[in-house]
Amino acid sequence: METIIFIISATTLYFVYDSRKRIQNIESHILNLKDEVKKQNTSDASISDDEMFEKAKQAVIEAGKASTSFLQRKLGVGYARASKLIDTLEEKGVVQSGKGSNPRTIISSTATTPEVHHGKKNKILFIDDDKFLLNLLKIKFEQNGYEATTLTNVNGNIVQIVSEINPDLISLDTLMPGRDGFEALKILKKDVRTKNIPVIFFTNLEAEQDIKKGIGVGAVDYLICAEITPSEVTEIYSNYLSNPKKYVPRYIQHLKA
Repeated sequence: METIIFIISATTLYFVYDSRKRIQNIESHILNLKDEVKKQNTSDASISDDEMFEKAKQAVIEAGKASTSFLQRKLGVGYARASKLIDTLEEKGVVQSGKGSNPRTIISSTATTPEVHHGKKNKILFIDDDKFLLNLLKIKFEQNGYEATTLTNVNGNIVQIVSEINPDLISLDTLMPGRDGFEALKILKKDVRTKNIPVIFFTNLEAEQDIKKGIGVGAVDYLICAEITPSEVTEIYSNYLSNPKKYVPRYIQHLKA
């Protein structure tokens, strides 16, 4: 009987000890969370509402999405300030209205307007056999104020086709069914109607010999798909069109490596 009482007492003491330990761990975790929140709020307060709004506006336009959790991660702010920024973005017409923490849709009219030539939007011709990529690029650039046209190949009378579209810039893939991008660019450079249209290769081919080949046939730059996002492509093309003479080609870093 005494043995049973001892076992029960020992077991009770163990559960009491274990429960206290768990409570201490929970209390410690809560204190750590409070410290983190305090640090975050202190950091948030160092940036004015106007500055933070501009940061938020730029972030959501570049990413093409807006949500409380996205702003928390992107800007390093707390939930309360991220929620307030979402409300402000709605009030300013940057994003469409929504409920709670649901993602908001970007209103395309708020996108950065690119430089224009001759009183019209810059027109970019995207040529690629990947229809999904073409659609993604078309949407992205139109959201940013460009006129975007697409082709899935460079077969047929490519000079006639391109001259009728008359783009300010051509984004060209290399490997496509039929004629490839390298051969197409050679043809374009030989005709007076198309020889002065700048071309940037945007492709999966990343070998140094392919980069040199692309530049050798007349491209102003050579971009590798796996290395950049659609938002970065938008920025790169915009930089080129804004000031071609000061544009620094990205292919250089590959040839230096």
